[in-house]
Amino acid sequence: MTADDLQAIYQRLDRHEQKLEQIMESVVSHTAACEPMQSRLEAVSLSIYGNGRDGLITRVDRLETTRRMAGQLIAALVGLLTGAAGTAIAWLLEH
Repeated sequence: MTADDLQAIYQRLDRHEQKLEQIMESVVSHTAACEPMQSRLEAVSLSIYGNGRDGLITRVDRLETTRRMAGQLIAALVGLLTGAAGTAIAWLLEH
């Protein structure tokens, strides 16, 4: 191997080293940007799923169940009142 060949290899290694340093700087900056996002994501996850207490999913499910049960109760009361009124009208018409 000649001195020119060795010089070309060293130059190529230097270029690769520079590119590797650029990649490492990029990784460091991306890591620094991702750390706050990770903590925010964990906070959102705790809000949604809860951690030993009710999360948003459970609370919304309870609200929907309560609303559905209230609707069924109102429908039952309307049916009861309509039936009672019909019965009363029928009784009055017979007498």
